[in-house]
Amino acid sequence: MHRPWTNCALAVTKWTALLVAFALQLAGCIVNPVPTPGSSASTANPATGTDAGSTKDNTGGSAGTDAAGTPGGDGTSNDAGGLADLPVPTYPQVSVTETPIDPAVADPQASPLQDSHRAYFSAQAPSSGRLVVVVPGPGKKSTDYSVFAKNVCRMGHRVLVLAAGNPDVVSTCKEDGNCMEFMRQELVDGQDHSPKLQFKTADGLEQRLQHALLWLQDNATTQGFGGFLSGGQPDWAQLVIVGHGDSAGTAMMVGAKHTVARVALVAGPGDHDSQGAAAWLATHETQSADIIGFSSTNDAHWDWISQAWTALGLGGSKDRVDVDAVPAPYWNAHQLTAKTMTAATAEELILDGSTPGDPGNPQYLQAWWALVGQ
Repeated sequence: MHRPWTNCALAVTKWTALLVAFALQLAGCIVNPVPTPGSSASTANPATGTDAGSTKDNTGGSAGTDAAGTPGGDGTSNDAGGLADLPVPTYPQVSVTETPIDPAVADPQASPLQDSHRAYFSAQAPSSGRLVVVVPGPGKKSTDYSVFAKNVCRMGHRVLVLAAGNPDVVSTCKEDGNCMEFMRQELVDGQDHSPKLQFKTADGLEQRLQHALLWLQDNATTQGFGGFLSGGQPDWAQLVIVGHGDSAGTAMMVGAKHTVARVALVAGPGDHDSQGAAAWLATHETQSADIIGFSSTNDAHWDWISQAWTALGLGGSKDRVDVDAVPAPYWNAHQLTAKTMTAATAEELILDGSTPGDPGNPQYLQAWWALVGQ
């Protein structure tokens, strides 16, 4: 027998399925393109239809952007008009107080260094409740990051640039990922993990940071650095850890051990072995959503860096945004790239005297603000 209601039911079911599919597709177009861990490794580049993997394109743009320069985190292109809906942060110029701290004075148990920690604070900027901790790259000094620090203070963050003295872990270990892991563990906690280092506990990043904050609490009483201590220890949940160059790996080791507010990786990490990214990068207490990278695609270690970002759960090539081609806030992506033009690619991204532009308005200012977050 013919039942007219059967056809009606089928029609309703069909249209319901179409509406659900449309809703899911729409949701995929408007969500933050930052992927879940491993979601876009070895996937087709929406711009070219080919798998870009961990390599850069030949145009200097982000390998994972469509013709409008927008990333398609789920294989679809975001509507170019949507970028205008994302808020672009602006922060006024402020007066900044810079306070040097002798590491051996802050902690008499620590080995002396040929450098000082430097704390930056502005009473003119409303407090964000965040402390940005900078880990200098090998061969760099704390004073090399003053332009970055002062511009981050405009956001209301306090900044502490740790004293230099960090070794080049990747060069030391060559292609031994386990060696890199053990060296970075010792650099962070000062315990005996690696035969390549002769550290004591007081020389580890954790204790140097702790004693710098204790010193500031006692000697810069109006600046509020003591608020980043809990029970006399760093309150990791309030900290943004920024690592530069090889020290991006050390900053990431902090994020692997502790749940921090954010880990910002500038020109790194390059930890790898003959098979690709070092295995230790895949496991970390800090969630992938709270990790962000910024690198030049001209960096000699770009392939290592891009593989490390994927291992950290930041996605693949199509999830990258070229900060020179896409305006801030860069679709809130967690992989930011630039095509620097000099041989000193890592230095140009962040260092005083190397980064282009006026100190009050450097070329990568918006990228810095995106790195440390609000």
